[in-house]
Amino acid sequence: MLRLELQGKAIDDCKFWALNDRKVLAKCFRFPTAVLLFLWGTSLRLSAQSPYFSFGKLTTEQGLSQDFVTSIAQDREGFLWFGTNDGLTRYDGRRCVVFRNLPNDPSSLPDNRITGLTTDTQGRLWISTFQGLCLYTPATRQFRRVRTGLHPDGAADVCCSNMAFDRNGTGWALADTLLMRLDPKTLKTEFFKIPCRTKTECQVYADSKGRVWVTFPGQHLLRFDIAQKKFTYMRGLDNPRGDPRPWPMWVQEDSRGAIWGSDWDKAFYRYDEQQGLFVDLPDSNGIATVFLLEERPGAEPMIWAGGGHHGLWRLDGGTYQRMDFPPDPRDPYAHNNTRVYALYRDPNTDIIWIGTELGVEFYDPNGIKFGRVLLPERPGQDQFFAVSGLAPDPNVPDRYWVGVWGVGLFEWQRNSGGFRLYNSQNKGLYSNEIFDLDRDRAGKLWFATWRGVERFDTRTRQHRHFPQPPPWDTDGDRVLSIRAGPDGRIWTGNNRGTLVATDPATGKGRPIKLYRYDGSRFPNYGIWSLGFDRKGRVLAGSPNGLLRYDPRTDTNDHILYRKPDLYVSCAVYGPDGRLYVGTAE
Repeated sequence: MLRLELQGKAIDDCKFWALNDRKVLAKCFRFPTAVLLFLWGTSLRLSAQSPYFSFGKLTTEQGLSQDFVTSIAQDREGFLWFGTNDGLTRYDGRRCVVFRNLPNDPSSLPDNRITGLTTDTQGRLWISTFQGLCLYTPATRQFRRVRTGLHPDGAADVCCSNMAFDRNGTGWALADTLLMRLDPKTLKTEFFKIPCRTKTECQVYADSKGRVWVTFPGQHLLRFDIAQKKFTYMRGLDNPRGDPRPWPMWVQEDSRGAIWGSDWDKAFYRYDEQQGLFVDLPDSNGIATVFLLEERPGAEPMIWAGGGHHGLWRLDGGTYQRMDFPPDPRDPYAHNNTRVYALYRDPNTDIIWIGTELGVEFYDPNGIKFGRVLLPERPGQDQFFAVSGLAPDPNVPDRYWVGVWGVGLFEWQRNSGGFRLYNSQNKGLYSNEIFDLDRDRAGKLWFATWRGVERFDTRTRQHRHFPQPPPWDTDGDRVLSIRAGPDGRIWTGNNRGTLVATDPATGKGRPIKLYRYDGSRFPNYGIWSLGFDRKGRVLAGSPNGLLRYDPRTDTNDHILYRKPDLYVSCAVYGPDGRLYVGTAE
């Protein structure tokens, strides 16, 4: 049985499922799409080794204050907060609430340009802006501004970096050109002069060993010892230490206390506590800006990083295997190909939240569990481009055969991602109208197609068309569904409300008339789905309900019907012996 899961919802034993405009669609001849969901008979979880990733989107269209996202945090109530260059957004998983500076209102944000979001040890949210720092009060939805004292006579305060809280709960941030210490209880401040040139863009990080790391991206990395109140210049333009391009970007600490650093040119470093210096990792060169350590039990972390060729990439910290996320204009779940400025991992859901120049993206490892493979489109592709079925190759493990209605048959090499098309134009098939496909005992593919069925040998690539028995072999006749039966015969349903049993050796078909519950001849309704029960009886789904045909007695039952007609799209017997039926309702 084919079981798919999409965003936590199970989808069982359907002919195929396609994804279009974020909705699950179940009939290719009605809703064309170029998106293929797979696999066959197995469930593909998006593991660390999987190349298939789905990124959800949250932009101004969904209520974000602005698409240029600079910072992300989560408060003690579970709300996600996104700082942008034009306001602050609170997100509850369904809707956005926007906060902005209101002139003459001291309880609003000091400035709309958000430079950092941080929660303290109590889960309170601190917001850094271009004109000062503030603390959010959930009960009143107001912001308490925290004056640095550097501009005592001015209405506007200085630009502050993100706030970092050390192991004692003390806050640290860059305020203008000084390192600021903030007591979160009394709001008293203390300042320390930075021993090098500074700039507005800065990251401040407090580790578990009583140190504060101050990074000016692309220029300097300093370490401040809290107890000694002393700076140490670690890496950067003022002290290259033999490194011709020392461009430090970001600092993080893992759960074991190891300090990691990113670099604009050398990707990642790790701090050697004994030597007192950063050691370049053998991860090859590359741009790494902000990053997030996704830790795994018993293994080195997976590292999500901004930078690379497309603004976002991921590195296995154990094998140093790298994965890029290139854009794809046909895939709405691909990365948007812009620079990443913020990364956050929800500890409760493991969802990775990504702040970019074009909004928020998020990767849910427990959400969409099936990847998507986009089939190559021909120039001037029309709407008739829908996946109608697929089957694994019986001889080559990583080869799949994909039927596409109106286009033909694709041979897909899963490892390399290569495709080859067989159609009537290149004489690889009799007809491009593949409505369904299945594989027989010998491993040959059978297609439901125009005027009959087609057999395709996956070894030799030879094909042969077998017309339906008269009078169902005209230009207006189509076979809509096909299944290899337990008796070895090929069973098909056509658009005339008839079953046909075909001998796979000779290709000769025997038509089988079906009857309704009242004994009348079954009308010219299409047989859109076929299946079998444990006794080898044929289950036929149609717009007029579900029929069951017994080859031993040459009789059928109309086991599910209704007035008005009930459209049955699929039926399967479960392990509990009950029959499960999917309908259009």
